[in-house]
Amino acid sequence: MTIPQPALPATWRWQPLDSLSRVKVSTVDKKSYPDEVPVRLCNYTDVYYQDVITSDLAFMEATASAEQISRFSVQAGDVPITKDSETSDDIGRPSYVPEDLPGVVYGYHLAIYQPFDPNYSKFIRYLFDSSYIRAELQTRTPGVTRVGLSQDTLRNLRVPTPPPYIAAGIADYLDHETAEIDAFVEDQHKILHLVSERRWSAIDRAIEQGTERVPLRRLAKYLTSGSRNWSSLLSESGDPFVRITNISRNHVRILSEDMEFVAGVEDAEGARAKIQMGDILMSITADLGSVALADESIEGGYTSQHVCLIRPNNQLADPKYVAYALLSSKVKAQIAEKSYGGTKIQLSLEGVRELEIPLPPLQEQRGVAQQCEDYVTTTEGLSSELQRIIALSRERRAALITAAVTGQIDVTAKNKPAAEQIEDDVAQGLHREYA
Repeated sequence: MTIPQPALPATWRWQPLDSLSRVKVSTVDKKSYPDEVPVRLCNYTDVYYQDVITSDLAFMEATASAEQISRFSVQAGDVPITKDSETSDDIGRPSYVPEDLPGVVYGYHLAIYQPFDPNYSKFIRYLFDSSYIRAELQTRTPGVTRVGLSQDTLRNLRVPTPPPYIAAGIADYLDHETAEIDAFVEDQHKILHLVSERRWSAIDRAIEQGTERVPLRRLAKYLTSGSRNWSSLLSESGDPFVRITNISRNHVRILSEDMEFVAGVEDAEGARAKIQMGDILMSITADLGSVALADESIEGGYTSQHVCLIRPNNQLADPKYVAYALLSSKVKAQIAEKSYGGTKIQLSLEGVRELEIPLPPLQEQRGVAQQCEDYVTTTEGLSSELQRIIALSRERRAALITAAVTGQIDVTAKNKPAAEQIEDDVAQGLHREYA
C-alpha cells in the first residue's frame, strides 16, 4: 500500500534519510565476554520508554569490542529508534540524546540516526512520531512472529525536509507545545489515579464493618477452575468462553468486547466449569484477584483454566457482596501472601478457599453491595471523562507533530534570518525591493 505524500512548502523537498544522517544498526548483544571492554548498554526498552536518553537512566552492564564502542557509543544529537519487535506498532519508536554519554553504547534491536547537521536531530526524532511516518513504517515491516525494519528502509525512507534553520525552529516549537500537552496529560493521570484510590477507599470502608471474618470455603457451595487444552474447541460462535481479559479490576461486570466462544463441549469435564447466573469469576494467574459476577451474557458459558469459578451459597452470602469483598484491599493483601511461582504468579484453589472476608447479615450484605455499586457508577463516569480527555490530548499531540513536520503550519517565520527569508521569497517568485 502506498501512503499519499503530503504537499510541502516551496522550500521543502522529499529526500531519503541517509542524505540527512548516518544510519547505523547496533550489533552489541546483552551478553558479557571476558575479552571485551565493560560498558553500559542503552537497550530497546530505554529508547521505547524514554523521549530523551540521559545519564541518570539505569543502563544495564554488558561488554563490547573496541570496534563496537567506536561505532555505537551514545553521542549528542543521536536519534535512536526501535528496529525490531513483535508488532509493527512498536517499530520506529524514537528517542533523542542531548549530550555525549561516555561508556554507554547502543544495544541490539536499535537503529541510530546521526544527522550530518545538528539542526536536524530533534526534527528527525519528531518525524518518527508523525502519523505519516508511522503509516509508512506499518507498510515496511515484514514478518509474522517478529517484524523489523530493513537496512534499505532505514536508509531510504523518504521524509519531508525543510531548510536546516526551519527544522531547528520546528523542533523548538514542538518541544514547547508537546511539553505542555504532556504535562496536562500527566495531571489528568494523577486525577484518574486519585479517583481510583477514592473509589476503593470507599468500598473498603463499606466492606470492613467490623463483623466476623469467615473463610470463603464456608460461603461457597462449589469452587473450581476451567479445563485445560480447550484451544481445539474455540469457534466463531457457540458458548461464551471467559478468560482473564474478560475480567476487570475496576468493577465486577463482565468485559464482553473481546469474548471468545467454544463449541462442542459435551463431556463431564466441560459441565464442571459451566457458568450459572450469580457465579463469581476470579483470575488465579497473571493479574491475580480480578473479579467478575456472572450475568445473563455468559450464562451457560465456560471458564478458562486461569479463572476460578466460585458459586456462593445464596442463603449465607449475596454474590455481589462477595465479589466486591474479594476486591477489597485486605483480601488483595491475602491474595499476595498466598500466591506462588516465579515468572508466572499463581493462586491455588485451596488458596482461594482460605481467603477470609467480613460477613454481616445477608440483608446488610445486599445494602453494602449496592453502596459499592453506587461508588463504582459515580466514579466510572468521571474516569471515563478523564480518559476521553487524555485520548483527545494525545490525538492533538500527534496531529500537531504531523502538521509541523510536513509544513502544514508555519511555526518559524518570525525566527527566520533575513537573508534566508529573501532566498525564500526569490525561490517563490516574489520580486521585492530590498534596501
